[in-house]
Amino acid sequence: MKLKHGSEMDAGIHVGTVNKIEARIQEWLETGYTPMAQYCAAHNGVIFLDGAQGKHNPDVNDQPLTVDSVFPVSSITKTFTATLAMMLTEDGLLAPTDRVYRHIPEFDGDKKDNVTIGHLMTHSAGIDDGDIWNMSEEEADKITISPENLARYPHLDKWFYAGCHIDNKRNPGEKMSYSSFSQRLVGEIIQRVTGKRLDVLMRERLFEPLGMTSTFLGVPESAYPRVVKFPKDAYFGFDERALKSISASGGAFSNARDLCVFSQMLLNKGEYNGVRVLSRLTVEAMTRNQIPGVSSYHETEGVFFKEAGWGYSFMISLDKFDETGTLRSPQTYGHSGAGCSMYIVDPVNNIVAVLMDCTMKHPGDSLYERRFDRFFNMVLSGVI
Repeated sequence: MKLKHGSEMDAGIHVGTVNKIEARIQEWLETGYTPMAQYCAAHNGVIFLDGAQGKHNPDVNDQPLTVDSVFPVSSITKTFTATLAMMLTEDGLLAPTDRVYRHIPEFDGDKKDNVTIGHLMTHSAGIDDGDIWNMSEEEADKITISPENLARYPHLDKWFYAGCHIDNKRNPGEKMSYSSFSQRLVGEIIQRVTGKRLDVLMRERLFEPLGMTSTFLGVPESAYPRVVKFPKDAYFGFDERALKSISASGGAFSNARDLCVFSQMLLNKGEYNGVRVLSRLTVEAMTRNQIPGVSSYHETEGVFFKEAGWGYSFMISLDKFDETGTLRSPQTYGHSGAGCSMYIVDPVNNIVAVLMDCTMKHPGDSLYERRFDRFFNMVLSGVI
């Protein structure tokens, strides 16, 4: 199934839903929550919501944001990386059950021998990113890197090797703790088993086959004018280095339309517009809870989930009170990015939806508020 534009009636959505959503987003702009918002949603393969409001570069000029503008999608990149990993699983080049150290011998230390690629993709490897980011320059410089590794992998920095050598505090599978370094490891494994750069693989095997012409890992200079600029007092910032990043955990740029295409491919069980990039069984494995009975605690938000609910780099909604909303089915899955951006796929209600904006800091309010749940509830409220 290929997405097509249509009216609310064509999509099986209550008439007036789009006006309600766009009016609320306009209110968010007027009250200073965000200076820009781009959004897209489809039901039964029909796009009924597709728009943009606000400014492309709020600090400089009044150029309007458009549906062709491109945003940093940060951690949404993890789902692209996981999709590549599962493609290679289908090719027999790796498996989620592979021990990480067999692909990356530098990955050593206490409680690491049994860490698998699956643990990395479900954030249950026992890795704490804080241990890596809080390491001093002096500590990182003490890590011994062999001349062979320096020659074979010139793209790796000392922080990668430092992260590989830190002991785990707990055994894999005990707890879900969100880890960007885990996904960096997945990206490195992909590059080692294929001998290709991650950005090349994503373009050749995912973005180009799906026609995602506004999605990049490493933005070409020709597309720089399309990339939004976040204000100085936004919670999240990025510079030209980010445009060139090929980070497996957070380097991608995209827009709402392309993320809807990616989401619809998943809803279609791996196929889009006659092109199959994943098998049905692979999509089902990626998007079901792979760590049942494993809990998680989000320190920054002070939220505990008895069931963490993660597939292979996909957030699984289950019965959690989370950013995916209240009206979606428990089978809903997706991912968010710090920028702010988020997409969901609700396979029960046949909905895909994307919101991209820029959350602003406000004096006296330290809470990093994201309104994805409000947006997704409005979208789902229209389902007839």
